[in-house]
Amino acid sequence: ISIVTLLSIGLVEVVVGYLGGSVVAIADGIDSFSDAMISFIVLLGLRIAHKPPNKKFPFGYHKVETLAALIASIGMIVIGSVIFYHSYQALIHPHEIKQPYITMIVLASASIISLHRAFQMRKIANKYNLLSLKTDAKNSIKDGSASVIGFISVLIATQFGILQMDAIGGMVIAGYIFSVAYLSLKRSSFILIDSCEDSNL
Repeated sequence: ISIVTLLSIGLVEVVVGYLGGSVVAIADGIDSFSDAMISFIVLLGLRIAHKPPNKKFPFGYHKVETLAALIASIGMIVIGSVIFYHSYQALIHPHEIKQPYITMIVLASASIISLHRAFQMRKIANKYNLLSLKTDAKNSIKDGSASVIGFISVLIATQFGILQMDAIGGMVIAGYIFSVAYLSLKRSSFILIDSCEDSNL
């Protein structure tokens, strides 16, 4: 459900952003595509993690789930870098957004759908204590928040004539992606090298 929803949101945002000339809408759409990829990696990780132990893996495949979270974090850094670069280019060469109202409606709808999906995912992640799904849930909350930032950026750019806000919104989304990726990267790396705060565990 998460993957299909994200791909749909991403496609609509990229098309609207491209037709309307909004960098922040395209950035948010690319972010949604990257989140779909991350959800797919998490899905694969969870499928493999629950395979029973065998001769080659006598302790089972549980760390595959953490490895999936690590790969997802690296993917987020790459996507964040691409978004930041294109937003910076738009900041240097700002331009008017052609379809501001349609763009704002799409961004507002994307934020509502993403946040609803994120809180559902976080509930499941907390219930089963799954790091990769918790990472995906945080990423989804970030995705919903990014759409809100996009909406505000387009609103300021079109209603107040500050055209650079579209590009600044894209850069803020990139920064948000980096922060979530860093926290996830740190936590999953520590687990993979057997760092543990609770010695009884």
